[in-house]
Amino acid sequence: SRIEGWCLKMPGVRSRWVNHIHNILSASNRGLGVNEIRGNLFNQLRDPPSARQITSNLKIDKRFKVLGKTIAGSLLRAKSHEVTVFGLADRNYDDQDPFRQR
Repeated sequence: SRIEGWCLKMPGVRSRWVNHIHNILSASNRGLGVNEIRGNLFNQLRDPPSARQITSNLKIDKRFKVLGKTIAGSLLRAKSHEVTVFGLADRNYDDQDPFRQR
């Protein structure tokens, strides 16, 4: 597929942005929605991954855990939509939005 070809041409790119996300969550005292994570990556990377790429990669990485869902408003979308909220696997968080670290 096109994505696999992209990964072969760009070794280590995925792990680099996943490590950026690990640092972002390490510095945060709460879980972050995928939309917030992506917004943070915009400041650090020229071409940040999509929300879908972030979600699928963090779900398979054992350093992260899904805390739940939150509603994300958007200027581009008329309706709010649900986004996945992630935290670090080795930390404890409240089980409700805003998923503060305990």
